[in-house]
Amino acid sequence: MIGWDACTLEPNAALRWVECHPAFMAATQDLLLVLTLGAAIGVPAYTEYIRLHQKRADSQAYAAALFAPVAQASFDIPRVRRAMTVFEHQPQQDPGIPDAVRALRMRLPPELDRAMPELHRFDNEVVRPIRSAIMAIQSYNTMIGQALDAATDSPDSFELTRPRFIGLAKKTLDQAEMQLKRTVGLPRPPQNKPATGQPANTAGHAN
Repeated sequence: MIGWDACTLEPNAALRWVECHPAFMAATQDLLLVLTLGAAIGVPAYTEYIRLHQKRADSQAYAAALFAPVAQASFDIPRVRRAMTVFEHQPQQDPGIPDAVRALRMRLPPELDRAMPELHRFDNEVVRPIRSAIMAIQSYNTMIGQALDAATDSPDSFELTRPRFIGLAKKTLDQAEMQLKRTVGLPRPPQNKPATGQPANTAGHAN
């Protein structure tokens, strides 16, 4: 009895051709395997590329909206320097010293105050200058706040350290001014796409 030979006896012409060309089937299986592996690798990689591209666009829009508040903060430095001069020549034991110290605070626009907790969601390379500018202001204001507590709670002790505090305050203010100017002097990121949670560009007030 003659066995079944699909290459010659299969009634379906397409299946008969496939059975007569086993090398074609092997090559097709290899090709499908390559395509499957390519899709498994390429689709996630492309998805990640789209995600990073979108994140960078959102970051650029968010940073661009904060350039004006950063510039606004830098405009407050001349006032702080004048207040520093007044404080530096304040007589010892003057009851107005706490107010003079309070006047040394830099005004942090509310947009920057609100932005600080949000910056971690954006591309660090894009928002790093903004973060550095905010941190410079916050660091300076923290030092002024500590001095204000000392001037209020222990005025005699504060008088002993006032010259050293003035020198340190001037140095810290210089650093803040340098960082603000460096940030404002950077090319502004394009605003071609609004970012989610983009801050309103409103006038700032004292923090």
